[in-house]
Amino acid sequence: MTFTLSLEETLRAFIAEASHVDLAELPEDRPLIASGLLTSLQAIDLIAHVEAASGLVIDVTRLQPGIFRDIRTLAAGLREAQQHSPVAPATRATTATTPDAASASPEALRRLDDLLLAAAGAPDERHSPLVELEVLRRIGWIASFPQLLTLASPLRRDDEVLRRVAAAPDALAAADLAAPQCALTPAACIPALAARSHARLRVPLTLTTEATCFRHEAETRPGVRLRAFSMREVVRVGGPDDVRSFRATWAQGGAALARALGLDAELVIASDPFFDPAADPHAFAQRMDEPIKLELVHDGVALASFNLHRGFFARAHDIQLEGGPCWTACAAFGLERWAWALARCESEPDWQAAAGALA
Repeated sequence: MTFTLSLEETLRAFIAEASHVDLAELPEDRPLIASGLLTSLQAIDLIAHVEAASGLVIDVTRLQPGIFRDIRTLAAGLREAQQHSPVAPATRATTATTPDAASASPEALRRLDDLLLAAAGAPDERHSPLVELEVLRRIGWIASFPQLLTLASPLRRDDEVLRRVAAAPDALAAADLAAPQCALTPAACIPALAARSHARLRVPLTLTTEATCFRHEAETRPGVRLRAFSMREVVRVGGPDDVRSFRATWAQGGAALARALGLDAELVIASDPFFDPAADPHAFAQRMDEPIKLELVHDGVALASFNLHRGFFARAHDIQLEGGPCWTACAAFGLERWAWALARCESEPDWQAAAGALA
């Protein structure tokens, strides 16, 4: 897949962190070496970072003099020097399986997540599994899905309670718990977007994060419906047309990925739409001119969803984009569900073909 500005965004994020400057201070034409934002040693690290994020090897012998002049020039030069051969993914923790997902293949989880991370073209973010209840209230999640909420509540800081529970753990009661301030995150994109509260963006932004998500399902099914599961999300923050294009690209790419892996899956309009508390959620999702939520369904199971949030999250978190309205969208992949589907295939997954499907 090719996303407008994805490589530029990756470069800006790396340089901003390395030089300790705000992203707003890094327009694409700002000098890098001349202004001290980038050193020759950091340039080596930057190339390695881009290789890991893009999944492509950069032939440094093809880099031209002056390539590090500014972000625009650097991005153009790196694209020219990229070769179409896979690079080994950066060393990182293997996606953990949850106790009720023991049948999921850790290798399949890791390889799939590596492909999605490379296709995202953005740094891999990590967020706390705890999300403040105020955030969930602000976006209307609690009002829409109270039955799925998993609260995180510690013991009351009361000496008598602590001594009693320590002596008799089986006697733990609800009255021993403090009022909860947090919940376990129900979706990977929620803390990632909340972290951008009050952001003022000059250009569109792509985010990606993988998280263990928690939903208190009434019934569970191994590999398919879990109370704790792994989710990789890719999120776009931009103008309406940019976000629509992102959603369409990822929906098509997700379908191509399934085909490449031998899965018979189709894109359908979801029956349980991404919510908008200001409107009837079911009616809102069935707008045929622009469905809010698409799902990639295999054998009755949604492997991924592609959600057009419109301006909902941007308004809730006060995220603004210079020059026009700010919208968001996300592509969410349930990793255990993919592993479940692949385990039922008669043939081994063709991971090389899968990488090509997302290129």
